[in-house]
Amino acid sequence: MFFDWKGIVNHEFVPRGQMVNKQLYQEVLTRLRDAVLGKRHELWENQTWMLHHDNAPAHASLLIRNYLAKHQTAVVPRPPDSPDLAPAYLDYKAGQSSESAETGYSTKL
Repeated sequence: MFFDWKGIVNHEFVPRGQMVNKQLYQEVLTRLRDAVLGKRHELWENQTWMLHHDNAPAHASLLIRNYLAKHQTAVVPRPPDSPDLAPAYLDYKAGQSSESAETGYSTKL
């Protein structure tokens, strides 16, 4: 599911028995780009939309990194997974200023 503060932009279901791999994720990203163009045209024109995804192998693959670079898609950086920080905590910390973040990562965009 892909969403922003206005609501859902695009959602997809993985067919039963299929694994999410880099090829499938690239197809999903292509459909997401179309959805952003149609539903968030102002973000598309201003080139201000950003993608925030985790560090799953399909998301971090060279194919996907090249695809995002080719299409000039900004990606919100995410720190490597850490066993002592839950993803929700990292998302919470991203909303704080870099001065108050304890993760050591700059959170200002």
